[in-house]
Amino acid sequence: MRRPPFRIAVAGTHSTGKTTFLTRLKELFEQRGLVVAYVHDSAVNAQDKGFPILAKHTFESTAWLMARAI
Repeated sequence: MRRPPFRIAVAGTHSTGKTTFLTRLKELFEQRGLVVAYVHDSAVNAQDKGFPILAKHTFESTAWLMARAI
């Protein structure tokens, strides 16, 4: 029986190691035979929607990013 897919979301300010962490996590999952899809640049999409990304990050912008990426 196939297991349902699961999703992992990471949110944080710029230059905190999110991409580095997720790149390594992806490698580990793939070594174990899992298929991994990587969604990137959600912050750009949020910024296009008018959220104040990076300069004035808010709870709402974080929630939008997580909901959109997941």
